[in-house]
Amino acid sequence: MTTNKFKAFFEEHFHTMVRYAYTFLSDIQESEDIVQDAFLHLYQNFAGMENDEHARTYLYTIVHNLCISQIRH
Repeated sequence: MTTNKFKAFFEEHFHTMVRYAYTFLSDIQESEDIVQDAFLHLYQNFAGMENDEHARTYLYTIVHNLCISQIRH
């Protein structure tokens, strides 16, 4: 997937992911930071993603795991 495709994916899913992270963290700034970190992780593997559904599932997993890690700390 190309950089333009990643940008479109980011724009489409950023706010949804922030709302998802907010359900765990109850802090909007922390949620945005977590989601930005998750997108950085995703970007490293985005070229190898088969399709948007695979990328979306991977992104949810990353956000979930980062939130759980943040809660533990």
